[in-house]
Amino acid sequence: MKVSGNNNVKVEKEIEDISEEVVGRTLKKALRSMSTLQSEDGFWPGDYGSPLFLLPTLVIGLYGTEALNTILNIDHQREMTHYLFTHQNIDGG
Repeated sequence: MKVSGNNNVKVEKEIEDISEEVVGRTLKKALRSMSTLQSEDGFWPGDYGSPLFLLPTLVIGLYGTEALNTILNIDHQREMTHYLFTHQNIDGG
């Protein structure tokens, strides 16, 4: 497989024809691979849902739409600030 300068992928040789059997086999491999990542209780662990990832986006969005003080009262804002400071690295990052 070669990638040209314009980001189009050129396939030099067709590996195998796409058939129902090939699609089924590929889906089974993908499901087997994904199932190894899933915890026993069905949860998909990862950092994506972390408050440290989502909180800044929420605050920026509310600030940008001028809804920060409408949606988050002062107690919520204090608690969010406290949460961020308690998770801050020693070097400030």
